[in-house]
Amino acid sequence: MLILGATTAAAEEATGFQSDYGALTEELPIDAPLCEPVSTFTAPDGISTNVYGQVNLTDQSFVDGQQITAGIVDNDNWNTRLGVTAVQPLGDTTLRYRFETGLGLRNSATVSQDFEPPVIDWQRTALRWFEIAAEAPYGTVSFGQGSTASDGTAGLDDSFTFVAGATNSADGFGSFRFRDETGALTDVRIGQVNASFNGARRLRLRYDTPVVNGVMLSASYGQNILAPADDIDYSDIAIRWTGDVGDFTVRSAAGYQWLDNPDGDSA
Repeated sequence: MLILGATTAAAEEATGFQSDYGALTEELPIDAPLCEPVSTFTAPDGISTNVYGQVNLTDQSFVDGQQITAGIVDNDNWNTRLGVTAVQPLGDTTLRYRFETGLGLRNSATVSQDFEPPVIDWQRTALRWFEIAAEAPYGTVSFGQGSTASDGTAGLDDSFTFVAGATNSADGFGSFRFRDETGALTDVRIGQVNASFNGARRLRLRYDTPVVNGVMLSASYGQNILAPADDIDYSDIAIRWTGDVGDFTVRSAAGYQWLDNPDGDSA
C-alpha cells in the first residue's frame, strides 16, 4: 500500500523530536500541532524536557436505523492525553525518552447501543508510549512501548483531516453493533469488520536507518504486553520517502507485518 500526501513544516516545528527520525515517524509530527510543549525545562547538563498534552472531547452520534445513540465522549481517533519527552545529547549520539498516556476518559470506540462505560476508567491499555531511543549517525534504535515499524504506513494525512477520513473507522464507532433485517441487534460490531492493515504501538525493539535522499528503512519486533491474552509476536518492516515534487512536499510509506501466533494461525 502506498500513500501520498502534501506535508507541512508546522509538525516538525511543534515537536521536540526535530530529527530525521522524528520527521518521518508517524506519531510525532502528526500529534505535534495539538501537543505543543506546555512547559520546557533545560538542565545545566543539557537535558531538555517537554511536558505536553491535549483534550479532545467530541459529541458522538450514531444512527443505526432504529435508534440514535449520542453523548459526549473522548475521541479515540486522537484521544485526550498527557506526556513528557526528554532529550539528552551525548557526543554524536542523542538519547530520547518519551512517556505518554491517555487519561482514560469515556472512549468513543467502546460506546455502543447497549453499553456506556464510566466517565473515567483508566486501564493500562491507555499507556501509549514509554520508550528510550538512541539516535546516532548509523541510525536510531528504540526500545519500549511505541510505534512498530509499519505504524502509520496505512494513512499519511498532512491535511489534518485524518479524523474524518481515517483508514480505521473503529476508533470512532468500533463497538456499535449492526442490526439484521428484522431490526434486531446482532453480535457483529463495526470493529470486527473494519481493518486498516496498519501497524500499532507495541513493546518493541525498532531500528530506523539514517535518511538518505529522503528514504528511511525501518524494522521492528515486539509483543503486545498491555493485553495479557495476546501471545502474538509482531515483526514489521517499512520504507518511507519524503521529498519535493515541484512546489509540493510529498510523504509516502509502505509497510509489511508478520504475525506469529503460537496458539493459532500465523499471518
